[in-house]
Amino acid sequence: MELIGADPVWPEEAAREIGIRRMDIRDLLDESDIITLHAPLTPETEGMIGEREIALMKPGAWIVNTSRGKVVNEKAMYEALASGKI
Repeated sequence: MELIGADPVWPEEAAREIGIRRMDIRDLLDESDIITLHAPLTPETEGMIGEREIALMKPGAWIVNTSRGKVVNEKAMYEALASGKI
């Protein structure tokens, strides 16, 4: 398993120390089989994962939201689950 991550604030050195390859969130969504979210709820992160981001994910990808619920757009997630995309 390869660990990849996207965080605009986290230092490159810290990611490298624990073996995480950093990349843009769009590339991360496109490449990942399992996506975990660990972001605080802020005006910038509210709805961070919505219809557009889910469309970038692989069919059957898993998403684990350890953040506040509103980081993921509820309607978009429901539609992705109902369609089998996620």
